[in-house]
Amino acid sequence: MTEEEIQVLKAYCRNGKGFDDICRFIRKIEEKLNNKIEHLRENEEKFYAFISALPDIIFIFDENGRYIDIFTNEETQHYKYLSDLRGKLLSDVVPKNKAILFLETIHKTIQTGKKQIIEYQIPILSGVKWFEGRTSVLKSTVLDSRAMVVFAATDITKRKEFETELKKAKESAEQANHYKSQFLANMSHDIRTPMHGILGITDLLLSTSLNEEQTRYVSILKSTGSILLKLLNDILDLTKIEMGKLSFEYAEFDLDLALQSTIQPFEILAKNKNIRFDVQIPNFEYKVMGDSLRIQQVVNNLLGNAIKFTESGGVWIICVIENNARLEQDDFYLLKFTIVDSGIGIPKDKHKDVFLSFRQLDDSIQKKFGGTGLGTTISKQLVEQMGGEIGFFSPAIMFKNETGRPGTEFWFTLKLDKKAKIDSDIRLSNDQKEINYGQKAGREVRVLVADDNIVNQIIAQKMLEHIGISVDIANSGKEALGFYQKQKYDLIFLDLQMPEMDGYTTAKHIRQNERKVKKASFLGHIPIIAMTADILETNKKAFVESEMDAYLFKPFDLQKLKDVVEIWIKP
Repeated sequence: MTEEEIQVLKAYCRNGKGFDDICRFIRKIEEKLNNKIEHLRENEEKFYAFISALPDIIFIFDENGRYIDIFTNEETQHYKYLSDLRGKLLSDVVPKNKAILFLETIHKTIQTGKKQIIEYQIPILSGVKWFEGRTSVLKSTVLDSRAMVVFAATDITKRKEFETELKKAKESAEQANHYKSQFLANMSHDIRTPMHGILGITDLLLSTSLNEEQTRYVSILKSTGSILLKLLNDILDLTKIEMGKLSFEYAEFDLDLALQSTIQPFEILAKNKNIRFDVQIPNFEYKVMGDSLRIQQVVNNLLGNAIKFTESGGVWIICVIENNARLEQDDFYLLKFTIVDSGIGIPKDKHKDVFLSFRQLDDSIQKKFGGTGLGTTISKQLVEQMGGEIGFFSPAIMFKNETGRPGTEFWFTLKLDKKAKIDSDIRLSNDQKEINYGQKAGREVRVLVADDNIVNQIIAQKMLEHIGISVDIANSGKEALGFYQKQKYDLIFLDLQMPEMDGYTTAKHIRQNERKVKKASFLGHIPIIAMTADILETNKKAFVESEMDAYLFKPFDLQKLKDVVEIWIKP
């Protein structure tokens, strides 16, 4: 009975109301009370129905960690002991470490008023069960003034088992990927080493006096070896992309020279196929920052496809500076490259496959033209990782096809930061300048090559002698140290995999000796170049610790060797 109802009843008595009136009033109050009780009962039934539908065990604790109440559903009723917990303290029921964890969680919930979540294990006969506990403050004015906490415990054993299996599967996949990477690294070394011998010897043969027939045969041999090497490089590049190990350089370079050196060989290929080959590239007044080799790789892949799939008509490569109107103000070039051909085109139903790995239009295309379908895949990855975009149209839209065939138009964009302005006169004089590799400051240039493979020794020695440089050959790292202690060298090439002492260790000894002995001032720091066929798995940590200066990947040709010599042996 409320205070208001009591005052009404007293008023009835003071006014001399009859007994019947008082009884009627009391019955009204009783009826109202019964309605409230029924309403409470309905709410209680709804509450228990709701609780029973939850996959949780619900505990109510006081601030001391005492079990005030427990609610379980049908699935959790096999925890028979739960009904005996009411009135007990946590410390009386669970191990000490668990009791401390639960009490800390209860206190933190009360202090912050915020929900807390913990995970814990409960040992059972068949092993353990995992639970997730979620707490919240119980606000009530009915029970008493004590702080109460609701603790909902959810059985997450199945989830944990799934997570464990998922972790095992992930570890198994990572291990398989590691084995795959190791296999590819070994394959790279085992294939690239003999390829270095084949391509290196053919390069040396072409530099000798051959008759026309011999030159043709050796050229075919070199071309065939180059195709095999490109296939290997494509597979390794794709693997590095998948592993996230594809590296990019950010260095200053002359874009015009880089593009010209890439495009020139395709002019010869187009001439041999009797198709038109047009180049429209602007004059770049500034050097740029970026990875010249990766840009060349994209152009090489797309031009290679264009030439390969074009039997008549022509191939065009166009580069446009899209921010040309603001060239002086901008500190970058926004470039769009377009490679167009009048070849066989790409059927519309195959457009979705163009940038997918190992895809050709159909088996007949693969049989006729060859290739793995990796060029466009790798190009897309390279362009996007350099911050650009790539796409295509087929039929080509830039030029009207002269052969009646659909043709294809690939395009990609790049943003390259501008650096120093190029003096065209200096560029021209550098192109025409003859470099005397064998002389430096009026003295003979001498190079040390350490490699345990006899074919590699012959290739390195003959290539270096071909450009006028004196060479000493060591069969191991230990023998190379002996040469180093007796002779002053301008440049040292070290194979990384040698018996007795590998290239990394040999380089470390040379650097230590440099610091102790202090070689002649005209030499100073002797450049050391690592020679390796393991293009996939280079040990960067060992490279840094050994203080080597650069890598030279096998197989290399005479031009690549010249490039290294020009960088590290200044005339």
